Amino acid sequence: MFIIKYKKKICSFFLFILLLVNSNYFNNFLLSNSLFKPKIFISFSPYGNTENIIINFINKASKEILLVMYNFTDKKIANSLLKAVYRGVNVKIILDGNVLRNKQKIKKYLRNTNIKFNYLYRNMHNKFIIIDNNIVGTGSYNYTFNAQNNNAENIIFLEYFPKIVNKYKKEFYRLWYESV
Repeated sequence: MFIIKYKKKICSFFLFILLLVNSNYFNNFLLSNSLFKPKIFISFSPYGNTENIIINFINKASKEILLVMYNFTDKKIANSLLKAVYRGVNVKIILDGNVLRNKQKIKKYLRNTNIKFNYLYRNMHNKFIIIDNNIVGTGSYNYTFNAQNNNAENIIFLEYFPKIVNKYKKEFYRLWYESV
């Protein structure tokens, strides 16, 4: 009798936890917890350390990176994406197909990532990254040498803004399905 009551209590507890995890109450709890308070990081180039900030966020990824970029030539950022792939992170990239001169070279360099090119627009000028469904980075900053060293650029990272992340993720998949 004691064992049956004990099993019922354990099952009830786990059912309660499962319902809690899938509820808005749990999301609100996480956001009210000091570890999960929304955070904002801003960087400006050429005088900021923008490239390293981007790499540090990529290095935090444990599950998924979704990246949309107009132009991409930065080898350090590309290497950090490849390291993420080797850690088991699912990396999906969409690049503007009209601006890149050597697509095969980029495909070869970013091997083991899921990479697509978008040709639908005169300029697919989006520049954003979504990391582990928790972080969005966006701004004028292309992942290029010039963005880091020669241009006046900006990037903002928003961490623990679920509504914003969801909007960017929706846009990512809209672009993903229209790209080749």
